[in-house]
Amino acid sequence: MSNRILVGLLLVALGVMFLLDTTKLAGDGQVVGTYWPALLIGWGVWNILKSGFRIRLSSGIILAVGAILLLSNLELWAWNIGQLWPLLLVLLGLALLSSFGRPGRWLRRNRHQANSVAVDVKGSSSSGESSYFFSGGKERVTSKEYRGGSVSAVCGGLELDLREAQLAERQAVLDVTVFCGGLELLVPPDWVVSMQPSVFLGGTESRRKQPLNQEASGELIITGSVFCGGIEVKD
Repeated sequence: MSNRILVGLLLVALGVMFLLDTTKLAGDGQVVGTYWPALLIGWGVWNILKSGFRIRLSSGIILAVGAILLLSNLELWAWNIGQLWPLLLVLLGLALLSSFGRPGRWLRRNRHQANSVAVDVKGSSSSGESSYFFSGGKERVTSKEYRGGSVSAVCGGLELDLREAQLAERQAVLDVTVFCGGLELLVPPDWVVSMQPSVFLGGTESRRKQPLNQEASGELIITGSVFCGGIEVKD
């Protein structure tokens, strides 16, 4: 599902809200002021659907913030977001402990990576997960059968070096979750990189020239979510 569809749906919804306000068809013209958090909820649901119903940290936070703001605006919730911000810490803590359904994996993965060390990832089918929470790291993948995987950078940063890797097939998907952090991705010059993450209060940037189709050895598709962070792609 393309991010253009998401942006289009959000613009349509926002436009309808403004239209209801300006025409007074919905009463006192407070539709946008009351229901705008529904856009956050829609964005969170979109991310979940796009990832195959996998609930990630960024999607969970977007949904929670949207739901709390909407309930507060409708006066169905006794507290406001200023009182409930510690819930973000609770969600982050739960994510660290459970990795959303994969208990302890982040502990095994990051036990020796908290001080921004470099790690070589080798093997016949390099397709796995890397998670960095309040820390940074560098990883160099040299697999000749790279199949993609997923990486998370939450309040931290990751440099993922794929310049010595080779794709196992013509396409590989790297699912990225960046929350208040950053990902620097180094790729071979003959890879086509397609950026398809959902971005909110952040950005993506490519500092490389895409190869021509006849010169490309394969395509790396970047999916996932970026919230208050960024992704940078280099050769």
